[in-house]
Amino acid sequence: MAFECTGCAGCCTNKNISHFNLEYWGLKEGENGACTFLKEDNKCSIYEDRPLICKIEEMFDRKEEIRHPEPLMYAFLSGFKNKKEYFKFADRCCNSLIDSLGLDEKYKKV
Repeated sequence: MAFECTGCAGCCTNKNISHFNLEYWGLKEGENGACTFLKEDNKCSIYEDRPLICKIEEMFDRKEEIRHPEPLMYAFLSGFKNKKEYFKFADRCCNSLIDSLGLDEKYKKV
């Protein structure tokens, strides 16, 4: 089981990152509300070294690491019974975000 990112960059834009402890994670929000590490082509300039908060795939298994810097995210993740349930929810969230941002339908998950 894996979480497959479609590359829409919705989670890195539109002030979506402002909900996190940006200073702790070494992230910054630009004037446009997007992560400053997001390049013009919607790719992450620090992808290989991005912080855990940006790793949907790993966050469920490593949620104890975010208990203190991100207590709300920790509580949220702790509510899922298993990774499969978490990934199904994440897919629905991605689709909803794609809709709300008016992004191309090609990024949606089936």
